[in-house]
Amino acid sequence: MTDTDDPLFEQDHFLDPHPIRPRDDRRLGKRELRDLAAAQEAVMRLHMFVYGREMEALHVPDAWHMLPEIYPKQPKKVKVTLLLEEPVAKFYRANGRGYQGLINDVLKAYAQLRLAKVIEGIEDKGPSGEPV
Repeated sequence: MTDTDDPLFEQDHFLDPHPIRPRDDRRLGKRELRDLAAAQEAVMRLHMFVYGREMEALHVPDAWHMLPEIYPKQPKKVKVTLLLEEPVAKFYRANGRGYQGLINDVLKAYAQLRLAKVIEGIEDKGPSGEPV
């Protein structure tokens, strides 16, 4: 197998760093495009969380440790009571400190993908299955 046969080396992979896209038959409005951009960012943050431990094992410049100080301010958070199934709570708590932020990021990514119409629910389809 050569580098050109590997999907990671396909030209389209390099041109589009955010492969999350709506279906080709759907045109997005301004609000949906904003929601799509927010969803792409949320998924990228989740990706970085998952692979962050691997990245720490590599050489990381000292200046990168200052990024949390200059990272854009997050929206105001609202305290809620949320009942989770025990295995779900154990899964997120196993990630250690910051697990509530991870839960927030997962829910945020899902909500943004739904708002951007990348993920569609039954209520997003008409009687014959067409998008509404």
